[in-house]
Amino acid sequence: MDLPLGIPITSKECVVCKLRKSLYGLKQSPRAAWFGRFVASMKKFWYVQSNSDYTLFLKRRKGKLIDLIIYVDDMIVTEDDKAEMQNLQKYLASEFEMKSLGDLKYFLKIEVAKSKHDTGMLDCKPIDTPSEQNHKLGLYPDQVLTDKERYQ
Repeated sequence: MDLPLGIPITSKECVVCKLRKSLYGLKQSPRAAWFGRFVASMKKFWYVQSNSDYTLFLKRRKGKLIDLIIYVDDMIVTEDDKAEMQNLQKYLASEFEMKSLGDLKYFLKIEVAKSKHDTGMLDCKPIDTPSEQNHKLGLYPDQVLTDKERYQ
C-alpha cells in the first residue's frame, strides 16, 4: 500500500496504516445477516416480501391484511386482524429478541394519530397518476380553495 499524500516517510522499513474508520459497507454486514434471517423467518410464516420496498412484508388472510415494515431497528405493524397480530408477535418473540412498544405515536418526527372518523377516502379508486397530466399550477379567478386540513 502506498502512503497517502502528505504523510512523510521517516524510514525505509515497511510502514502499516491503521484503519480508524470502517470501510464503506463493512459495518452494515451484521445487519445484512440479521435481515436475511428475518426475511427467511417471515416467509416461513407465510408473509410476502414487497417488490417495491424490500423492507415491507404483507400477509392477506380471509380478506384481512397485515403489513409489517422494518425501519433501521424499528418495526411498524398495521393490521385489521387482532388474532393474526397476536400470532405474529408470539412468532417473532420466539425467533428474535424483541419487545412491543405499544401503539405508534411518532415516526420520523411525524405524529401518528388514530381516528374513527372517515377521512373521505373510502370510495377513492387508486390511479397511477394521481394528478391531471400536463396540469399547470397557478391561480384561477374562479378557483375554490382546497380544504388543506384534510390533507395535512
